[in-house]
Amino acid sequence: MRIRLCAAGQQLREQIDDAFPDRDRRSDGWAASPQHKAHSPKSDHNPDAKGIVRALDIDANLSSDKYAPFDLANQLR
Repeated sequence: MRIRLCAAGQQLREQIDDAFPDRDRRSDGWAASPQHKAHSPKSDHNPDAKGIVRALDIDANLSSDKYAPFDLANQLR
C-alpha cells in the first residue's frame, strides 16, 4: 500500500512553503515512525485503511521574523 498525505495536508504545506520560502523544513513530517505507531495507534499520523495520513507537522521556525507564527495563524483564519 502506498502511504500519502491527504490532499488538504498537501495544499496546506504548499501554501506555507509559498508564504515562507526560506523556512526550516528539517523537522517537518507527516507519516508516523514505527515508534510513533507503537505508542500512538490512534494518531492521525498513522495511515488509514486507504494509506492516507491526515496530520502534518510544520517546523515552528518559519523565518527569521519572530512574528511569522502569528502571520501563519492569521492566514489560516
